Amino acid sequence: MTATFTLPVELAATEPPEARGVARDAVRLLVAKPDGVTHAIFRDLPSFLDAGDLIVVNTSSTMPAAVDAVRACDEWIVVHFSSPLDDGTWAIELRLSDGSGPIRDGVVGETVYLAGQETGLLVEPYPAASE
Repeated sequence: MTATFTLPVELAATEPPEARGVARDAVRLLVAKPDGVTHAIFRDLPSFLDAGDLIVVNTSSTMPAAVDAVRACDEWIVVHFSSPLDDGTWAIELRLSDGSGPIRDGVVGETVYLAGQETGLLVEPYPAASE
């Protein structure tokens, strides 16, 4: 089963919270437990923890991952780079330039023309369709 979720543009975090006038501990927090889902803010996290719970903190660095691009059909898009893969390629997502959602009609063999005279070639869906 595949679930589809569309993030409203006004809820997309396009920059760090401080740049949006939000304290880092006031960012939105979604808490999922067996009895349901709760919307909260990050400073409320301790109230959701029980003795013995494990917290994993991701301290990996990020990179500016959104690059303007244009498709061969002259559609302006944004390419979001996600992760480098073991074979030297990248997992990416094509998104509409207005931020309204992902592009789902990319095809293997399609070239996208990135800002700065670079190009990208779509080589296979990720994860691969067979997975």
